[in-house]
Amino acid sequence: MSTSDHAILGHGGREAIDGELRGQWLLCPQRLPQWRRSGPLRVLETCQRSDTDEDLTPADTLTVLARGHNPNQELGYLVVEARDPETNRPIDYDFLIGSALVVNSEFDFQWAYTPFAFEGLPLGLPPLAGASDCDHPFIEAAGTDSAAFQDFNGLEYSFFPDVLLLDQFFGEGVPGGSPVAFGNRLFLMSTDPGDTDIFLVGYNNNERRFSRTFGFDCYLATSLGELTQAVTQQNLASGSDGAELQGISTGWLKLQSTNSTGHGILGVFRQETTIGGSPFISGRELQFQGARVARLPRTQ
Repeated sequence: MSTSDHAILGHGGREAIDGELRGQWLLCPQRLPQWRRSGPLRVLETCQRSDTDEDLTPADTLTVLARGHNPNQELGYLVVEARDPETNRPIDYDFLIGSALVVNSEFDFQWAYTPFAFEGLPLGLPPLAGASDCDHPFIEAAGTDSAAFQDFNGLEYSFFPDVLLLDQFFGEGVPGGSPVAFGNRLFLMSTDPGDTDIFLVGYNNNERRFSRTFGFDCYLATSLGELTQAVTQQNLASGSDGAELQGISTGWLKLQSTNSTGHGILGVFRQETTIGGSPFISGRELQFQGARVARLPRTQ
């Protein structure tokens, strides 16, 4: 992940470590003993929000269990925003890195991914709302109509992506004559609490196209097979290149919101492989292209 003052994790829950955030030396050297970092961490499933603050000192690191911030163990997504410790106002501070680790209760590390990062004041415009005592420009109201929202509009923060891309997945099920079984999980979040409409289009490994539409509110955790049966081993094999990968069917796909405005989406994909009864899991954030204006409510 590139350094940033704003990060969104696409998956959160009882089996997740929220992430590791690292600070940076010499941010405000005349006030090092008092310097700290604060930011609301948000978990949503049914558009309900749970907020908390965590402090970081320079060169500090923070690793927390999801259940510490999410005691009710609801599934959803997580937002981290850099705040000035004196005023609790969001600041332009592009010096954070982080990761999300998914573990079981015995700290068996299962998979990990990098959060999506958004640069503050990406155009480098003069701050419209002043600066903190450490000369970090305040973010809110930078060319927007309200400080009550985090605006991903290229002024406050960089844009949300317009299209999400999954570069490769294995078809669900068991390939003919193979001891391997494949499964998966797709996690999506939307910045809008209402219905987000998605157009999905994909291809097998010989350019055979499939598509469908679906909708969700706020957060979705599902398998590709629950969205469309076109992603099974059998269906992907139809018209595919059987000589590729020893006959194991693969594909790729892209997702885009068809809502006219807002409804920024991000996603994480988990691939599951079972061999001889033993599961193997890997995960990664979805790649993306394009730009879309979106906003999230900001905790005051």
